[in-house]
Amino acid sequence: MMATLVWQPILPWWLLLPVCLVFTWLAWRSYRACSLGAWQRGWLCGLRVVAFLLLTWFVCQPSWRTVRTEQERPAVAIVVDVSASMEDNPLGAAQTRAARAVEYAQSAELQGRLSNARTLWFSVGQELSQQWSPEEGFHAPRTFLSDQLAKLATRLRGEYLAGVILLSDGLDQSVQRFDASALGTPLLIPELEDKGEIARQDITDFAVGTLSYPRRVIAGWKTTIWVTVRRIKGEAGANFDVRLNQSGKNLQTQRVTFDAREGLRRLSFEVTPDAPGQLVYEVAIAPETDDDQGNNRRELLIEVTDSRERVLYLEGTPRWEFKFLKRSLLAERNFQLSAYLKAGDGAFINFDESGESGRLPPLDADGLRPYRTIILGDLGADAVSAQEAEAIRQFVEMGGGLLLSVGTKAMAGDGIATQSPIAGLLPAVSADGAAMNEGRYAVDFTPEGRAMPVFGSLAETVRFPPLLSVWRPVRQGDFSTVCLATSDGSPVLLVRRYGQGRVALLLSDSLWRWQMG
Repeated sequence: MMATLVWQPILPWWLLLPVCLVFTWLAWRSYRACSLGAWQRGWLCGLRVVAFLLLTWFVCQPSWRTVRTEQERPAVAIVVDVSASMEDNPLGAAQTRAARAVEYAQSAELQGRLSNARTLWFSVGQELSQQWSPEEGFHAPRTFLSDQLAKLATRLRGEYLAGVILLSDGLDQSVQRFDASALGTPLLIPELEDKGEIARQDITDFAVGTLSYPRRVIAGWKTTIWVTVRRIKGEAGANFDVRLNQSGKNLQTQRVTFDAREGLRRLSFEVTPDAPGQLVYEVAIAPETDDDQGNNRRELLIEVTDSRERVLYLEGTPRWEFKFLKRSLLAERNFQLSAYLKAGDGAFINFDESGESGRLPPLDADGLRPYRTIILGDLGADAVSAQEAEAIRQFVEMGGGLLLSVGTKAMAGDGIATQSPIAGLLPAVSADGAAMNEGRYAVDFTPEGRAMPVFGSLAETVRFPPLLSVWRPVRQGDFSTVCLATSDGSPVLLVRRYGQGRVALLLSDSLWRWQMG
């Protein structure tokens, strides 16, 4: 902090004295012809001169200027993998990777190095959380490491970031790979492996590790299966085949090579299922020397659906949204729509493209398997049972899509969004006093929405007509993304990932005007 005495009079000092003399002469001249006595004229003239001098003194007062400079400390993000695999200890080491991560995070050496930085703590598993403490434990069933690091890069944008420290075992089940350069800062990954004391140094054990693959695919589409092969015990180099089998028949074979002390290899197989159904694949390894062959094989199940995207649409009332959304889906040749409207007796009436009446398929695992996406309209909480809501949750977790298109009922206190399995899927919930507000609301893509590949050039070329209704206010979830918003920031379209699937929430019932426009 620096302080300075600043003296900046309006007129220069050399000019103030002549001005004072001229003012004194003018004051005396103005009283010279008065009928007052000499001492009275002198007294009045003196008062004017004194007033002038006081005014000059006020104007020329010095000022005290204080300049305070603060330097922003750089931030360091520490990301801790909280998956259960961090507790694995296949080598019988003295410490698990989780214990070593906690020890490293709490070490005096690290705290000393970060004493001049702001520390931002994150935990990563299936989702990214901006908090971490050792008491939370390591219980996440899996880690989408690449997906959550991409979210981290977005969240840290604009931070004065010095680096990111990742404490993880590297067992990633994300489908997409993450480019560390997106962070714009060094990504540091400390060594957490502790080989420990192994009773027999000549023991060799390799295993099929995590398998990353889409749980549901479309017939005729190329599908990638990512395979992790791990060294459990031993240190010598190895070279052996990794096979992808189906029904006892070998489909593909790849050769994998482990250098001495190398612990992990990742490879991929590409398959193209040609018919709908449930396909069981087997990944098998064949090391020349392996003391435990019980972990050399793993199976995976992929559901193959029809080449056309089957959509199940359940609506509560015959509103304009239902009419126009159904018409748009039927116009798309790649979609096969099954639309049902709830009748007064609680049953659903079929409105699919065949035009024939039909019963609603059972809302369970078998009944939902043929569908790729479920659309829920303006439904009450009694539209589906708790078991059916749980089946919808499992459908999304296994890779299905869910869209909730709200009206005046779905997000209300007795709406379908309040059912606990459904509410846990949604990217936002109603806040206190939420209601469908009517008016004219300008709407546009958010920066995050423009960056999504699914919208393509739409975000750059289309100007949306104003909406006539928006459900607000809402409380946005921690890991949701707003794609469309009104000019005052109220969300209109939100999305989030849940398990292998995705969920979208549409907070307006006047989008049919866009088709009219």
